[in-house]
Amino acid sequence: MFFRFVNVKKLFVLCVVGIFLVLFDDFSNIFGTKINFFFGSSSSNRNLRDIESVLLEDDENMTRLLNESAVSLCSDDAEEEEIYPLPNYESWCNHQDNSTILNVIPFFGGMTNALKFVLLGALMSLDEGRCFYISEKNAHLNPGFLKKHSESGEDGFFTRHFFEMIGLPNHHPYVKKAFEEGRTRTRMWGEYWHDIRDRRGEKEIYDYGGSDNDNNNNNIGGTRKERKNKKYMDAAINNLGISSTIDGHSLKRNFLRRMWHLRPSYKNETCSALKEHGIVSPYTGNYIAYSVRRGDKNTEGFTFPKMMEYIRETEQVLPGLFPNVTDPVPTIFVATDDCSVMKRLRELRPKWNFESQCYTPPPIAANATEEKGADTQHGYRIKDVPGWSYQQREQHFKKFFVELYALSLAKVYIGVAYTNVAWFSYFMRPKMDKGTFILLDQKKAGYNNVHDW
Repeated sequence: MFFRFVNVKKLFVLCVVGIFLVLFDDFSNIFGTKINFFFGSSSSNRNLRDIESVLLEDDENMTRLLNESAVSLCSDDAEEEEIYPLPNYESWCNHQDNSTILNVIPFFGGMTNALKFVLLGALMSLDEGRCFYISEKNAHLNPGFLKKHSESGEDGFFTRHFFEMIGLPNHHPYVKKAFEEGRTRTRMWGEYWHDIRDRRGEKEIYDYGGSDNDNNNNNIGGTRKERKNKKYMDAAINNLGISSTIDGHSLKRNFLRRMWHLRPSYKNETCSALKEHGIVSPYTGNYIAYSVRRGDKNTEGFTFPKMMEYIRETEQVLPGLFPNVTDPVPTIFVATDDCSVMKRLRELRPKWNFESQCYTPPPIAANATEEKGADTQHGYRIKDVPGWSYQQREQHFKKFFVELYALSLAKVYIGVAYTNVAWFSYFMRPKMDKGTFILLDQKKAGYNNVHDW
């Protein structure tokens, strides 16, 4: 009797396990990367083709896409606006109606972290038909000497300094009146990050279905359920002039290229630097980009990959980039906050061509020899930014813009997922095979959650 009971119990357990495995895909959608990590599965979210096949089969198409991206990034204002028009933020909402709500999107953390949530918050505002305003009141990227010039710290010292306008400016009459009358709502990052639909995941499909009422009803509730019930979830598609269905990743790529424009002087310097590295004009896509982020990331518990891990991954890529070449000499652009890695990379592969912006101060700092390097190339630490001078901040971000452009235009990207630089670069890049976007830390752990970004 006892053994019969044990056998029945075993059979019950086996049935439960079997049902779980059948429904595994549903569970993995719920629990995300944790369940992939537990089972050590790397095939469900990664392209099944190896990187060599991807590069050999898709080379012509990839080169075309990257060339188009290079042209749009480095074209003059008129040409770029024609390809990716700047959003008309006033058209999103009835800014003459003094009863409507103004969304306030805080600008916090590092640049790519801050812009990631600005992008998602802007798309939510577009869905809601609300104007939005970026608050730099508690921005980490404004040096102390700038904050002293404004009690509120909300004069766009960072966003308006480096970029074309994003959202309504602080001096806009609608913004001023909304603050005076308390008609604002601060939209924190959790509101559009915890829900994959609001985060615009890859598998989410958007198609504007219209509404029985005014398309710009600014009194709509702020929750996903309220917006979905009122058919506003996909309003962003209609307001951006996209007439067909689009997945979440394509929507973010499209909107990022519209929203994020360097001001002309910074764009021109950035593209000039790319030309010096031989990346554009004429465009050469057969280079690899490394993203090496160190600095204060060790305080968050991350383990930095060794440079040999980048080298080994590169060696897997070379047969696809250089077919029938026995001893290729690749060009590798290294985007890094810690320039000490350049010496190590050149020791490991002295014949390879490593390019970087390390110790290349922009013209504005050319005569400031005492600030050359300025602690901005030995591991980025966000807590140091308030103590930077104007020249130090200029030097750091001019270097960073060149790196972001180079990462977005490389045939193959090799980096790590623990930095938002990866997120931002991924959506700056044209839509290509995921195999060309290699994240060392996720590959080592046996999963890839890029589809959830």
